[in-house]
Amino acid sequence: MLVNHSVEKLDHTSPEVAETIWQLFQLAYRVEADLLGVSSFPPLKRSRESIGNSDAEFLGVWEGKVVIAAIEISRLEDTMLIDSLVVNPEYFRQGLAKALFKQVLKNKPGEEIRVYTADKNLHALSLYKKLGFVESGNLGSTDSIDRIELKRSV
Repeated sequence: MLVNHSVEKLDHTSPEVAETIWQLFQLAYRVEADLLGVSSFPPLKRSRESIGNSDAEFLGVWEGKVVIAAIEISRLEDTMLIDSLVVNPEYFRQGLAKALFKQVLKNKPGEEIRVYTADKNLHALSLYKKLGFVESGNLGSTDSIDRIELKRSV
């Protein structure tokens, strides 16, 4: 479980912080791409600049000077979207994703929350269902990846 790590807001507009978030994305999304059996995975194509220029909010967990887990959230009218939820593979199954999500709920209570994930990402689906999400639709295929939407009303 999460020991001696706290969740904090990340200043993703800082080039150094955007770099460590980008490195985390590369590690985490490479594992997901391998799991899905795809060689072209859109999140791996995201640049450091797009992270730094994003209008989204980032929360994360640091280990020294490196972000080891992060959640990216944005808004669509009265709905919160989880754009990314990633953990460094060395820290899988230690409660970091759950801690990030709980912090989001603490800061943004009472909003509907949506997330999209690959239908073959059973680990993510299991986590989201444990966090109270329910499947709400099939979004079809993008880049040979079938995606589904999950919602949680708070």
